Amino acid sequence: GTTGSPKGALLSHRNFINAAYWFARQTGMKKSYNLCAQMQCCHVGTNVAGIVAGLHVGFTLVFPSPKFNAESSIKAIIQERCSAVFGTPAMFVDLVAKARELGTILNNIEIVFIGGSMIPEVLARQIIKVLATKRLCLKVVDKDGKMVPMGSPGELWARGYIVMLGYWGDDAKTRETITADSWLKTGDQVILLESGHCKVVGRLKEAIIRGSDNVFPKEIEEFFLSHPDVVDAQAFGVPDARWGEEMCLFIRPKEGSSLTEEYMKTFCKGKVAEFRIPRYVRFLDDFPRNTTGKVDKKKLKEQFLQDKEYKEFNEQILKKTYGT
Repeated sequence: GTTGSPKGALLSHRNFINAAYWFARQTGMKKSYNLCAQMQCCHVGTNVAGIVAGLHVGFTLVFPSPKFNAESSIKAIIQERCSAVFGTPAMFVDLVAKARELGTILNNIEIVFIGGSMIPEVLARQIIKVLATKRLCLKVVDKDGKMVPMGSPGELWARGYIVMLGYWGDDAKTRETITADSWLKTGDQVILLESGHCKVVGRLKEAIIRGSDNVFPKEIEEFFLSHPDVVDAQAFGVPDARWGEEMCLFIRPKEGSSLTEEYMKTFCKGKVAEFRIPRYVRFLDDFPRNTTGKVDKKKLKEQFLQDKEYKEFNEQILKKTYGT
């Protein structure tokens, strides 16, 4: 887990075989295709969409490097004439940036598979084509499990071959997450649009509750990603002595840019509500990642909680308020 404790998700032989079969069938993967696999073999996506689907169809699986490297992926896509590529959003951020830097056009690619975490709209617009398995049922529900009207926010539930059996050794968590009729509660708040597209608002458990206002990190991250000098942005809540929670934002700036905390806060003025402006803004050349290439927000938060300014500010509030 990148935001909480790791859990073992149980998958059956039926899960794997059917998910791989329908993935290959619905995405149109062919025996002649070369698929660039940017994630390691320990990732379920590589196992299902790469290895098992590859055994079924007969396409070639290309591993560009032992550990993700954008330049290695680009070289592999060109040299092996890959028709398809898959990876996490963080990987595609680097891949797009490196391709632009090198002036490379990856015109062999017909299909792009992206997943593992939420996809910023600004990144989605740069991806050629995103396809998903149709052997999956989705619905958007309220807190009582009843479907909400089109255009209204609710939690996304899923049911199908790719849904896990439950959590290893944790029956209570399994019952909390999967209903008696096999619906998986994803924990994502979404809005189903008239176009049929599903807009992700954010993770319900990641909502930042500042006073009486709720803020989803994703909406703030997408706003900052609209700035031309921001390569990536990661937001999360931290404890606050006054408001209960405040927002912290880590920015990965474009190389050579000179962004500052003050400038980024000014950039928000008049564009987002005051309570949605991050209290803390920090900059890193790169973000910590887990073995699957996803940004590790848990580590980012642990790092920030040792921040001198943050600790001193909250100590002052406590002293003024409670005399401690």
